Amino acid sequence: MRSEVKNIERRIDQFLERIINADSPTLIKTYEAKVTELEYEKASLSGKLAETTDEPLDFENTFQTAFHFIGNPHRMWVSGDIGDKRLVLKLTFDGQLPYRRNVGFQTAALALPFKVLRGFNDPKSGMVVGGGYSANCSDKLIEAIQRSSKLFDSVMVAV
Repeated sequence: MRSEVKNIERRIDQFLERIINADSPTLIKTYEAKVTELEYEKASLSGKLAETTDEPLDFENTFQTAFHFIGNPHRMWVSGDIGDKRLVLKLTFDGQLPYRRNVGFQTAALALPFKVLRGFNDPKSGMVVGGGYSANCSDKLIEAIQRSSKLFDSVMVAV
């Protein structure tokens, strides 16, 4: 990524030289737009580069941070540390917050740990009562699957 940033800086310098030597206002505007685009790209890459580290991650520290977060994400959010707040956002939501013009922010998709944990709060979920293997239940399931398969085949033949 560092080489990409250097390459973008070199291209920006080339366009600035062209702007200095250009006489046409249209050409100057085009070069300025390209410089702006390259500046945005450079800022994006620089941000990604700042987030990455060359140091290997310590498993114990990473594990403790993840469980500390899952245990009480609100405590990390109100801690006042901007790094903790960014971590909470990254670990809570799956990707960027969706935004629609004229409507605003939309409901965000939760990250996998919260999707899994949400299943535990569902009153419909729970352990199977009685335990053990029921051949009768298994046979009924197989029959239902076979009926569905035959129905699907007949519909496909009719189409």
